[in-house]
Amino acid sequence: MLKQRVMYGYQTDLFISDTDGGHIKYYAYNKYLKDNSKRILGRALTPHTLRHTHASLLMEQGVSIDTISRRLGHADSQITREIYLHVTKKLQEKENEQLKGMKII
Repeated sequence: MLKQRVMYGYQTDLFISDTDGGHIKYYAYNKYLKDNSKRILGRALTPHTLRHTHASLLMEQGVSIDTISRRLGHADSQITREIYLHVTKKLQEKENEQLKGMKII
């Protein structure tokens, strides 16, 4: 992006932008991400994959489900709970392992 900014002489705060410094179309971004991730990682990633990974990592770090839900734009946290139930189960297992190792006296 820095190279493009210098070449085209525009200013933008966007992570990825078009040649005018504006928002790129979703389909262009999706294609760019898929093509480059497949070439570099050997696996095609999508924006939705990144969104899911982001939410899962937040959950694993202990960020509240309500905060994640708002960040994802879900109408309520129940939607987030249903979609990320597998992460919630993984966290419960992790918590159970931590509790097993606790000694009171």
